[in-house]
Amino acid sequence: TTTTTTTTTTSSASPSLPTDPAAPSATTDLRIVASAQSAGHPSSDAAVFAYLEDSHTSIVGMRTVLAARGARVCCVAASDIAPCEPASCGTTGNVPHSLFAFPAQSNFSGRRYPLSWVEAVREGRVSAAGQCFCPGRWKVLLDAAALVSTSPLDLSAVPADFVCLSFYKMFGYPTGIGALLVRSDSAHLLSRSDYHGGGSMHAYSSTHNFMQLAANLEERFESGTVPFLDIVSLEVGFQYLARFGMHNIAQHTLSLARGFFHALRKLRHYNAAPVATVYATEEEFESTELHGPVVCFNLLRADGSFVGPAEVAKLAAVHNISIRTGCLCNAGACHQHLHISHDRFQRNLAAGYACGEENDLIDGLPTGGIRVSFGFMSVEQDAQAMLELIQRYFVEQSEVSAHLRALAAGSANAKHPTDKATDTTATADANIAEINVYPVKSCGAFSTAEWEIGESGFLYDRSWMVVDAHGVNISQKKVPKMALVRPHIDLQKGVLVLSYPQLEPLSVPLQPIDLVPCAARVCFDSVGALDCGDEAAAWFSSALGVDCRLVLKSGVELRTCRLSRDAASGVASTLSFANESQFLLVSESSMDQVNKWIEDQGEERVAVDRFRGNIVLRGAAAFAEDAYRHLRIAGQAFAVNGPCRRCQMVCVDQQTANSCKQPLAALSLHRRVKGKTFFGIHVNHQAAESRPPFKIRVGDAVQPF
Repeated sequence: TTTTTTTTTTSSASPSLPTDPAAPSATTDLRIVASAQSAGHPSSDAAVFAYLEDSHTSIVGMRTVLAARGARVCCVAASDIAPCEPASCGTTGNVPHSLFAFPAQSNFSGRRYPLSWVEAVREGRVSAAGQCFCPGRWKVLLDAAALVSTSPLDLSAVPADFVCLSFYKMFGYPTGIGALLVRSDSAHLLSRSDYHGGGSMHAYSSTHNFMQLAANLEERFESGTVPFLDIVSLEVGFQYLARFGMHNIAQHTLSLARGFFHALRKLRHYNAAPVATVYATEEEFESTELHGPVVCFNLLRADGSFVGPAEVAKLAAVHNISIRTGCLCNAGACHQHLHISHDRFQRNLAAGYACGEENDLIDGLPTGGIRVSFGFMSVEQDAQAMLELIQRYFVEQSEVSAHLRALAAGSANAKHPTDKATDTTATADANIAEINVYPVKSCGAFSTAEWEIGESGFLYDRSWMVVDAHGVNISQKKVPKMALVRPHIDLQKGVLVLSYPQLEPLSVPLQPIDLVPCAARVCFDSVGALDCGDEAAAWFSSALGVDCRLVLKSGVELRTCRLSRDAASGVASTLSFANESQFLLVSESSMDQVNKWIEDQGEERVAVDRFRGNIVLRGAAAFAEDAYRHLRIAGQAFAVNGPCRRCQMVCVDQQTANSCKQPLAALSLHRRVKGKTFFGIHVNHQAAESRPPFKIRVGDAVQPF
């Protein structure tokens, strides 16, 4: 059974330790402990909930529940815990117990905390911030989720009252299954009064308020059908661990982490400046008791400035390397290691910081870290692959060129060293090779010979968007199959026709009526939208394999460009659902240069449609567009608002939806500076300086001025 397997494989605990085999996750385990125990009542003798500052979000989340039940909440730093003589606290049977929660291993840095704290807290032999834990009054919750994925845990030597763990972190499969281990002599502290259903009741009456709870503790917390199919699959994971041996796994994984740690610290830029700052000491990696197989760090440039963790994650992803970035669900450790004060944290929030977003450098300082973790299936080649990625893309061999420095700063004087000139003579033959309209954001292109310019760019460009259940836009970064949704705009019939392999086409009216308003979110912006109905939602959900809906940009609420303001009116240009500007201009010559770099790496060329340009330029020198400030095309005036920063979405083949590491890998070597990788330029239409009709055509000359 799961109970037997858990106690015999993850620990050498006594069989008297019951478990909760139906716990969906380690987070649910913690919620059970917080919600199911009696925390006392507001008084001078009320229970205390103390947790280590370096704790997972799920532990910190317990404080809200326990505080509502009258517990006093206390956050404890590891440096505040010290030995003390057991104090006499006048314990009586009416005094509620208190709870101390801490992780066996930090999920942020990999630091391991003394398991001796468990018994010392229970016996009152340690103090926190100068005040001893009262013996007999304190219970201990041990978060073992990170620890037991690579190390043994002997609960006969570590008598924690509650231990939570995650099988997903141990085996990588299945997701959402955990276990809660409870000491038999602490089981009476857990009571459930919020809800009873599933297998939690032994007997009950529908007509009378009568109920008997199940006799076994784990059954009392059962809600609905136990995920028995997932539980059965755990046996394979335990067999793997048993085959290798947990002590061997602990030594193997720490050895990999130690080697990576030392190699990372040795990396230097051309000027001898360090490449990384690591949030651990050399001594910690000498013992499995002090550190787990985790290296948390941030990368530095040659000038000492930080590289954004998201930039590292993008390149790692295209090289099939899995890492984590951010605060890693541990704000305490993150803020401690990165020296983020509460005031700075509040300023970061005001500046747009959000967990999981790419805005991870604020005022030049990181808001999170980069975590490399090793598991029992990791090998030395895995560590070497990550080191090679860092050496290839983030170790500067020479000073960054003046051109790239100017490009990163958004300068209009970013003259490329390969350009003969950046005046109109060098681009006299430049003309439009392609016009592409993207009616549905992140879906395929509608290519046309000529097209009208509206208030927010090309007419109908990015007017529709696919969103998830929360109204957040879905892109090819998460669902590459969106590239296979092919649009066709029929102006005469007034419809947008969408096609996808194996599905009947979907027709969407260009001027719909009676659509229901809804909220949507794109690029940190909350925007007004109109839901396009159940038929469109069902079509896209079937095509993309995810629950989603199609929304149309509302004409009531304006969204403006943050990059710059219209030179004539002083008013910011309006946007549809586009990320940053009305138009994206890319160059065939620049694409040819990128393909030469790709071929130098022994890989195949890629098409210019990877960059999803609205206007494709032909005839200009490679990267001449970097220096453009203003453009005139067939009587239309455009303002250039700087270079376009690229992400891993350019690695999606727009014809097959398959992904590879190019062209981002080549761009990162040749067009990356200050954590930004550039290709193409942002352009906005200047209606006040243009003459009607507002339309451009393939073949029109492009004149920078």
